[in-house]
Amino acid sequence: MDYTLIRSRRKTLAIEITREARLLVRAPLGCPQRDIDRFLAEKQDWIAAHTARMQARREAHPEPSPEQESALRRQAREVLPPLVNAMPPAWACILRASPSPAHAPVSAPAVPKTGCAFPSV
Repeated sequence: MDYTLIRSRRKTLAIEITREARLLVRAPLGCPQRDIDRFLAEKQDWIAAHTARMQARREAHPEPSPEQESALRRQAREVLPPLVNAMPPAWACILRASPSPAHAPVSAPAVPKTGCAFPSV
């Protein structure tokens, strides 16, 4: 089984299937290799199922080409500023979003001096 091992100051073993369907194993610094191998053997079915799921997801939703990414960024620059400007001040505070000065309407309400009306999330 091919995997990337990351040792750190942690107390438990963990496995992760990346977006690229690669297996990451996180282990404590002093964990013997035999314990890692035993852990992976116990989790073999889970690893196989989740690797297949991630590969299927990647095939169904491929990364955009540079041209597609550029078009999506252009579209976001056109669509999002008016939506942020139309946002009620309470939502803007909760989402930590605010209109940029270039896109803010002249009649935009001022942010209260006391800050957000809602506690930070």
